[in-house]
Amino acid sequence: MRQVPTYYPTEEEFSDFYSYVTLIEADARAHGFGACKVVPPESWTPRYTHTDYNDACLAQLQIPAPIRQYVNGSQGVYQIINVIEPAMAWDAFKSASEQQAERCLHRAKKRQNQAEIENEGAYDAIEELERKYWKNLTFHAPLYGA
Repeated sequence: MRQVPTYYPTEEEFSDFYSYVTLIEADARAHGFGACKVVPPESWTPRYTHTDYNDACLAQLQIPAPIRQYVNGSQGVYQIINVIEPAMAWDAFKSASEQQAERCLHRAKKRQNQAEIENEGAYDAIEELERKYWKNLTFHAPLYGA
């Protein structure tokens, strides 16, 4: 079995990773694999992991283009519209996410209690979960900050 090609970019090449990947795609060694290995320079340090974040670090974090996802439709036919929201600080993003989660959970529990009374055993568990997922999306537009 052949090994996938391995690349060792310089700091300068690695600083513009998109351009470096474009160079790799043009390299004949990469063809026929669909994958390659890129070893970062020794000086490179990865981004924070979730355990590295603290309150001071998060307070400085800015979500440059949060996306709100609106879903419309019914009976298996849905349209999704992604809207880029204005930039927001981490604390505002966290607060908006937590408020939305509380609203969703409150309504979901209310609907679940009603459904248990009206339709006990009427749905298969997987079908019920999928139905609740899509119904919830149409009522509550999720906010993404990646």
